[in-house]
Amino acid sequence: MRIWSVRNRQMTVRLLGGAGLCLFMGTAIAQDADAQIDELRKSVDIFAGVLREALGLNNRAGIFSPLNGSVQGLYLAEQGVMLELVTPLSNTRSFYGVQSLSSSLQELSGQLSSLAATQTMRLQRIELNGPGGASDSTVQADPAQAPYRALLERLARIDFSAEIETSLRTAAEAASSLNLSGHIDRAAYEALVQEMSELRQQMSEQALAFQSLRNRIGEEGAAAQAADPTVTSRWQSEIDALQRSIEPIREAARLKAQELREQSEQSRLAREEQWRRDLVTFEVNLYKVVCDYSAALRPLPEEEHLTLVLKGLGEETDIRREDRIHVLQKTDMQRCLLGEITSEQLQNSARIYSY
Repeated sequence: MRIWSVRNRQMTVRLLGGAGLCLFMGTAIAQDADAQIDELRKSVDIFAGVLREALGLNNRAGIFSPLNGSVQGLYLAEQGVMLELVTPLSNTRSFYGVQSLSSSLQELSGQLSSLAATQTMRLQRIELNGPGGASDSTVQADPAQAPYRALLERLARIDFSAEIETSLRTAAEAASSLNLSGHIDRAAYEALVQEMSELRQQMSEQALAFQSLRNRIGEEGAAAQAADPTVTSRWQSEIDALQRSIEPIREAARLKAQELREQSEQSRLAREEQWRRDLVTFEVNLYKVVCDYSAALRPLPEEEHLTLVLKGLGEETDIRREDRIHVLQKTDMQRCLLGEITSEQLQNSARIYSY
């Protein structure tokens, strides 16, 4: 019994010693992993700071203005380092985006909405009713009033306001876009707004003239005792004269809309082309910085990657603006750092896509 006890104690000691060794080794591995993560965190912070400074993202337009951009990074185990870059290019692209334009158009709409509402109310009152509340059936019942009824129907079919209103709205949107993009200054923009307001005022005056003509025809028709062959000719001439007076307003609104729409389109195309050139220049500089300072990512495992996410610089669809993503191999960055390949070759070796 004594011999068995001794052997049992010796075996227990050996077992406990092995378990302790495993626990020690596991703790050591975990500590090494934590140390590696801490080292990578410091490396990512340093590299992000280098990118911010070298790419001018730490600059401000003024003392109280926000920074030009930002770089935020994190490490994904067994994948690599991912950096999200917000750049002046993404800010510029947002500035010219649809939402910003819509916001700008609200300002213009506020300046002109009262005039538009007044126009709509005035034109809607040109109806086929006789004066003093006389109904259309009363006008139709009396043969003497038939010529007047035909004149009122002609007036009702004349809807000059819709076309002019559409042209002025198109011109207003184009003017707002040109002002927003800096193609025209505030003074020129306000002059255009004033010009369109004057055209609206002229349209309002013509609407009142049509209203007056309609009332006079209705009053004469209500009092007519017999059909007069000269009635139609007399009133038709006055209607024709009013229609001719509308044409200069209609043409002026149409030409202004066409002119501003063409200018707005040319401005948009020029901005887009300049933005694409700026993006090319930015990415060339980005790869030069990555090539020159990738030593900061030395703790990154050899088989892992650096992923650069350029926020809002990818493909643009009707529903979203995607990010532009660059995925670089660490081995390629090391070769660039050592001068074995150029920053342009490094860029060509990267996987680039939108998401």
